[in-house]
This record gives sequence, C-alpha cells and structure tokens, in this order.
Amino acid sequence: MTDWVSREDRSGHLRLALVLMADAVFFGGASRLDLLAPLTVRVVAMTIIVWLVWRVPPRDWRIRWGSGLLVTGMLAVPLLQLIPLPWSIWTRLPGHGSLVPVYRYLGETPWRPISITPDRTVNSLAALLPGIAGGMLGLRASSRSAGIVLAAVFGLALVSAAIGLAQVADGSNSSLYFYTITNRDSAVGFFSNANHQSLFLCSAIVITLFLRAEIVAQRPRYATATAIAAIGVVAFLIVSIVATRSRAGISLSALAVLGGFSIGWFGRFPLTKRWVMTGALGGLVAATVVLYLASEALFATPGDLPDVRLQNIPFFWRMIIDYFPFGSGLGSFDPVFRSYETPAVLNFTYLNNAHNDYAQILIETGAFGLVLLVGFFACWVISFVRSWEPLGRRATFGARAPRAASLITLLLLIHSAVDYPLRTAALSTLFAFCFALMTRGSPDRGISTRDPNAEDAAEGDGTERDDTQSAAALVKRLSFRHP
Repeated sequence: MTDWVSREDRSGHLRLALVLMADAVFFGGASRLDLLAPLTVRVVAMTIIVWLVWRVPPRDWRIRWGSGLLVTGMLAVPLLQLIPLPWSIWTRLPGHGSLVPVYRYLGETPWRPISITPDRTVNSLAALLPGIAGGMLGLRASSRSAGIVLAAVFGLALVSAAIGLAQVADGSNSSLYFYTITNRDSAVGFFSNANHQSLFLCSAIVITLFLRAEIVAQRPRYATATAIAAIGVVAFLIVSIVATRSRAGISLSALAVLGGFSIGWFGRFPLTKRWVMTGALGGLVAATVVLYLASEALFATPGDLPDVRLQNIPFFWRMIIDYFPFGSGLGSFDPVFRSYETPAVLNFTYLNNAHNDYAQILIETGAFGLVLLVGFFACWVISFVRSWEPLGRRATFGARAPRAASLITLLLLIHSAVDYPLRTAALSTLFAFCFALMTRGSPDRGISTRDPNAEDAAEGDGTERDDTQSAAALVKRLSFRHP
C-alpha cells in the first residue's frame, strides 16, 4: 500500500482523499445539528476544495455536463432559499401562511427568505462540503488511486466492525460508544446510528469482493488464497451487521454479497447468455425482500420505528403538497413536521429526519428537488451501465473500481428510502467519491489485442475485451499483416 501511494501521489490528491475519508469516518458518523465533531470534517473538506480549485486548472477537470448541472443545482437551491423576500411576497408562498399571525401579533412585517429555518438551511449548505470534496477527489483519482482509497475504506470498516462487536460485548454502558445519542443495544462502531454502521459494513462487503477480483486479475495464482480470505472477511462482516440489529442492513447484505461477486464474474459470459445476469438480479431483489421480512419478524417490537415510518407517510404527502413548489427550506423538516403531528402519533421520540430522504427532499425543496432527483437518477442510471462496460486484457489495478462504486451507491440509494444515510458526513463523502468514479468511468481500461468482432469468443473463455481499442494499436497490427 505504501509503495502504491508513493508512486500514485505525485500530485498529492491520493493523500488528500485518504485524509478526507479517514476524517469523515472518524468524526462524521452522526447527523445531529448540536454536535461539533462534523465541523472537523467540514473544515478539512473546505480546505481540500480550496486547494484543488487553486492547484488544478479548469480544463483538467473531467466533468460531464450532467454531473456539472447537478452540482450547480444542489448549491443553487439552498442559496435561493436564503434570499430575503418582501413581506407581501413571502406571505403568499405556499405553506408559509401559518406563520403570518405570529408576526402580526408581534407587529412585525420583516423580509423573510423561502426557508422557514434559514439557520438550518445554512447548516445544510455547509453539510454539502464533504461530499463536494469527495466528488472532486474522485474525479482526480486514477484507477489505481481509486482502488487504494476503496482499500482504505475497507480497512476503516473492519476497525468499525471490531469496535461494534466490542461495544455489544461490553454492554449498553460501554465507554466505546462515541456518541451520547446512539443505539446502545447495538453495534454502531464509529457511527451514532446502527443502520448507518450496517450500511457502511455492506459497502465493505462489496469492496472485499472488488479487491479479490482485482488481485486475481493481476495475480491469477492467488485465486484460491484470496477466495478463502474473502469468505472469512465477508463472514466476519455479516456477523457484525447482524450485531447492529438493523433490518435494512441485514437485507442489503445479500445484495452486497451477490453484487460484489458479479464484479469479477461479469463479462465472462457470452452476450447471448447475459440474460442469466438479469434473472439473477431479479432473484436477488426477491431475496432481499425475504430477508427484510425475516429480519422484521426477528427484531421487531411493538411501536418500533418501521411502523412509524409507514404511519407518517400521509403526513409527508400533505407537507409536500402544502409547501409545493418552493418547499419549506433545507433542514426545516423537524420543526415543520411537529406542526403536522396529531395526538394519535405523539410519543416520547421525535423524528429529526423523515427516515425517507426522497420524501424529505420534496418537502424541503419542492419542485426544485423533484427536478434534481429526476436528473440525478437519469445520470446515475447512465453511469451505472457505463461502469459495467467490458475491460481490456491489460487493465490496471483498480479498473473495476467504477463497478464497486456503482454497487455502493446502489446500496446507499436503496437505504435512503427508509433512512437518511447521506446526511452523515462519512457516508455522503463515500457516496460522492463513488459517484464521481462512476461518472468519469475508468481511465485505465487496458487494451485488447483480440478481434473486435469476436466479443462472444473473448468473453466465453474468461477474457474481457475493450471496445475502445486505440487507433494506433489497430494501425500497428494491420501494418504487420500488409507490409
């Protein structure tokens, strides 16, 4: 690892990515507003962003126009929501009328922004910094550097898993819990929330099988040894996921295992038989649902959170409609939701977030968020498909990193439908880095020396082909045939 870092880090970008990822995991495991630990991650992220903007010329950024528009929109929405509006306009915004009597009672008619809670919107804007830094570093990473960063995430996940098991063994009063507000009956590791720890470990399963595929591609003689090691590591991670008692994590672990295996297997089947992969994906989705229901029956207790999530969906829908099309403002979900609660759903807990990030985005950003979500998923689907393009025979270490990245982002996006993983700096940084790897593809795909028309034959014997054969290599081959 040290030799790779030395060879790959002439520009310093790899070390910055390793520092950012470690800092995000160590200090970015919670999403609460009253914690100072995430501030450390934001300061580091801001420093990295400034350094990259200063050192890297604009022409050297490999940014696709779709991704550029998405990032611009993400930054523009909170900034627009913070612009003060005249009282006469602000009072006519959908959903804002409930606050008018308060100001009239105080005898005030101030200029107000779209956001009902501008201080929380500023915090939400600052929370984007780790993800932006992670995405910028992902764009600058070579295939080998991407592999090294993912290997570092794998190491951090193993440490987090070990700490989580120690937390459970030491009991609910263990000093190994790093956050006051946490799941003290579960293995949370570096995180505050057991669900987020389980998702981080699911990502580590994908990285484990990615690393095994890369090592075998470079050193085939290690196939058996790496298979045994991978089985042991995956088993350890699954045990750690079960210790989190997270239903979503236990369910998604099946997707992580089978999806991780496909990183090395994909491309070894003829194109005429790749329907097998589609069928396997359908079976995998079904298995995920079965595992989720089984874990629900195993761990569920009366009044547990999943029931609350389903119970609150009608409230979320009303909030979306009432504040559409401008939204209530980023970060405003908690105080806004309290005004919609009825006595029938009141209890001793409160929702700091909606536990459904897609609903929360629509509540807080309205039509702007809807457009961004549609654009993002369109970009993500295109990038996902591109990440699984065949590789060349001489692909360098890390060439399969976009495949692993696509699976990690898939896990995070699925989990976002029932939780809020991307509101933690650790997982948002990992997501942004992986999404950047997907959007730019692999710059070191290798060169195939096979006939471009023999794809089925090439893949049938386990050899992957590169569709983007260089013109120079083709001319060289033809010159030997026709001197």
